[in-house]
Amino acid sequence: MGDYRAAAGTCFREVCVSFWTRKVSIQEDCCKAFVQLDGDCSSAVFSRFNNPFFQLLLKEHCSNKGGSSAPALPKATPSPPKA
Repeated sequence: MGDYRAAAGTCFREVCVSFWTRKVSIQEDCCKAFVQLDGDCSSAVFSRFNNPFFQLLLKEHCSNKGGSSAPALPKATPSPPKA
């Protein structure tokens, strides 16, 4: 049980630091935990930040981490200029 509390405290600390510094700095293991939160739990956790965009910012950050199963979007290639 002590390991779980230490891990939860570390992730919460990373989330708080990211909020206050406005620079997302969350490690991959915390991202995995964040992605697995259900709606009720994440609402309870993130309601204290009073910023509706912060949770979306974290989701975006974590979806770009290596542990994400979401496919990468293809890069757009510019079309040649018309003559």
